[in-house]
Amino acid sequence: MEKDRYSLDPASIKDPPASFRSKLAFLGPGFILSASIVGSGELIATTILGAKAGFIAFWVIIVSCVIKVAIQLEFGRTAIINGESPMKLFSGFPGANKWAVWMVFVLTLLKVIQIGGMLGGSALVLYLLYPHVPITIYVVLLGFIVALLIYKNYYKLIERSSLLMVALFTVLTLVSLVSVSFTQFRFSLSDVTEGLKLNLPPGALLFAIGAFGITGVASDEIIAYNYWCIEKGYASYTGPFEDTPE
Repeated sequence: MEKDRYSLDPASIKDPPASFRSKLAFLGPGFILSASIVGSGELIATTILGAKAGFIAFWVIIVSCVIKVAIQLEFGRTAIINGESPMKLFSGFPGANKWAVWMVFVLTLLKVIQIGGMLGGSALVLYLLYPHVPITIYVVLLGFIVALLIYKNYYKLIERSSLLMVALFTVLTLVSLVSVSFTQFRFSLSDVTEGLKLNLPPGALLFAIGAFGITGVASDEIIAYNYWCIEKGYASYTGPFEDTPE
C-alpha cells in the first residue's frame, strides 16, 4: 500500500539543504535515473538511425532529449511540492474516471516487451563472453537477480552501482569521442552543422520516430523517478503542500 505522505511525523520534515555538500546526499534518485536512461534506445536505436540517415538526423536525438528532460523536471518538481506519486496525481485528472492511469497501465504492458528484450540482450552479452552456458540459463538467472534486488529493497546497492555506471559510461563516452577522431570515421564541424538543419531522408522516417520515442528519458523513467524522489530524495522530507514561500 502506498505510504500516506500527509500522515508523516512533523519531525521528519526538514529544510532543504543549503550547501553543495549537503545536497549530494539527495542525488541518489538522479543517479539511478541517469543509469537507467542509457539502455536499448541509446545503444541500439541511435546507432540504427545513424546507419540509415547519417549525421543529418543528429537533431532528432537532441530534440528527443530536450523535450523529455523538460517533462521529467516538471514531474520531479510536482512530486517534491506535493509529496504524491504520479499515479495519485493522474487519478485526479478531470474527465473520464482515471483515464490517465489506464493509459499508463496499457503503456506499461507494452514496456514489459521492451524490458524483456533488454533482459534478453543482457543474456546475449553474457553468452558471447561465456558461450558454454545456454542463453536460457542467463535469462533466468538475470531475471532472478533483478527480482531479488526489488524484493529485498537493496536501494543502496542500486544507488551506488548506478553512480559507478554513470561515471564509467561518461568516461568511456569521452574516450570514444576522442578516439574516433583519429580514425577514418571521424566527424567534422560541418557534419554537426548538417545535423542541425532539421532535415531527414524519407527512408529514415520510421527509424527517426523509433529513436525519438526510445532515447533520452522514457516514460517509465519519468514516472519511476518520482517514486524514488518520494522515498529517498528531496520529496521524502517536504511534507504536505503548503501555499507559503517556504
